[in-house]
Amino acid sequence: MSITALKLFFCNVEAGHEKGNVESKVGYHRRNWLVPVPCFESLNEYNQELLKSCDLDANREHYRKNATIAELYCG
Repeated sequence: MSITALKLFFCNVEAGHEKGNVESKVGYHRRNWLVPVPCFESLNEYNQELLKSCDLDANREHYRKNATIAELYCG
């Protein structure tokens, strides 16, 4: 077994106001893709379905900005 060191960054330093935004995104994804608990026979197949769903979701308009999620993420 090997151990890999990871450096994770979730929010900007001293920007506690972002925590609620992150929690909101987690809730959105949980409600849309994990409730009810998904049933699948192959984890690989489910991951492919989930990826397709996320790609489709990236094309929706952001609720407050005048751009799609994909445009905001890539831009």
